[in-house]
Amino acid sequence: MMWKVTIIYGVGMILLGVGTYVGTGMTSVTALIPSFIGAIFVVLGALATKEKLRKHVMHAAAALALLTIIATFSGVIATAQRLTGAEIPRPRAAFAQATACVLTICYLGMCIRSFIMARRKSA
Repeated sequence: MMWKVTIIYGVGMILLGVGTYVGTGMTSVTALIPSFIGAIFVVLGALATKEKLRKHVMHAAAALALLTIIATFSGVIATAQRLTGAEIPRPRAAFAQATACVLTICYLGMCIRSFIMARRKSA
């Protein structure tokens, strides 16, 4: 089941990247970074459809999600500062990072829950 969630999450990240890229006037390729990350998750989700690979692939996806959270958390901080009235450089980029971070936190939480349930089921 988590392989489906992984693919859906990956597609969401792809859409976030493309939306940010288009929304910022297609001036910076870095706006597509969430799309590149999302594409990796779509591939991982597809690989996880194979029972033999599922456990390892889903653990790799969770590790990549943790790295994504670390890489995008600064966007959460910058967006919070913006909401309190502070001027920040590139507010759209900060909002996109914050969105990616929140989506990834939700995804990682679902991964952890799935791992716990699988462990209880096998015990």
